[in-house]
Amino acid sequence: MIAFVAMLVWIWSRSRNRLVTGILGALLFIGAYQALPPQYQQRYSSITKSERDESSENRIDAWKKGARMLSDRPLFGVGAGCFGFAHADRYSQGRGKSYLNAHNLVVQVFAETGLVGGVTFIGS
Repeated sequence: MIAFVAMLVWIWSRSRNRLVTGILGALLFIGAYQALPPQYQQRYSSITKSERDESSENRIDAWKKGARMLSDRPLFGVGAGCFGFAHADRYSQGRGKSYLNAHNLVVQVFAETGLVGGVTFIGS
């Protein structure tokens, strides 16, 4: 759904008639959202709710830790395939080490390969 929205924004930015394109894009988005099964609609709505479930909180926490990994090792990241290990070793608190992955490809690529790998990934 996020890629679909990004595609709509890109088409809108390239369009000569942005008003019509924007209205059609909004209608397509509403139609696509309504076509989603209820469990996916609930999952997307959990991102903006103040009362998130544990899964949503863990996902957002992993994204924040991915940003910290990138800020700690900006050029080359923590190593390809090492997000879960880095999360458990350096970014988990308390007794229980969490090997949670980013569940977001862009966050994971930038955290694991740094700016060099992330820019290469986006540019390819």
